[in-house]
Amino acid sequence: MVSEFVYLVLGCQNSGRREVLYDIVKDLASESGPFTVLISESETSNDWQVKLSELDNVTIELFLGETGTIKPEHLNPHHTNVILSLGLANPVDQVEAMKLLFEQVNCDLGRILTVVHCDQLESHKQLFSWYDACIHFSDACLVNRGNETTNQFVQNFINRYEEQHFPCLFETTRGGSVKNPGLILEPQARRISLYFEPKEDRWLDEEQDWDDDESSVDPYIQRLAGGSRAKWIPEIQTILNG
Repeated sequence: MVSEFVYLVLGCQNSGRREVLYDIVKDLASESGPFTVLISESETSNDWQVKLSELDNVTIELFLGETGTIKPEHLNPHHTNVILSLGLANPVDQVEAMKLLFEQVNCDLGRILTVVHCDQLESHKQLFSWYDACIHFSDACLVNRGNETTNQFVQNFINRYEEQHFPCLFETTRGGSVKNPGLILEPQARRISLYFEPKEDRWLDEEQDWDDDESSVDPYIQRLAGGSRAKWIPEIQTILNG
């Protein structure tokens, strides 16, 4: 059962995020309470966004620019809020912006979800390392199968993370259909990253000094002396538009 939580949906442009999101919220909005879906005006509207806006108990809230431009007043304190990440932006920047937003409004993170479109991924294999960053922060990954996707490709993709013992929940979808929407939004942390966890809840030796230990910084969040991130991920606009 969902309540007043904030969710972040990661995934690149044209990966089927709004299609999957529609299937997740269409029943839950009636069963569990109203949703506000926040979408950047930079995202080109599509039929699934229109369908989302037509659902009872679902409100579309538009914001300018990337996730970092979301203001506390954009969030409805009486709704379950879902933020659709900007599909052509760096996902790590958007995750970092989410944490800053939480510090301003003192709200709870429900889950971070990632939507992957396998046809798109198979055509642009440079996206693997981009999605590695998304799934590092994700509690659930919706593996959106396309018409050209083989069973082997889907299984190889999931095995890529299971072999590394990622706790993230993986579910395959076809045509945006999600088997158990309530399970996907269950606000139980399954992400490998500890970035959103309070220091006192992190599972390290009691004698570990988090303030002095550089290893406490999430590898994707950590920055070098010049300001660039220590862990590089590819520029998605170059991949998709190149």
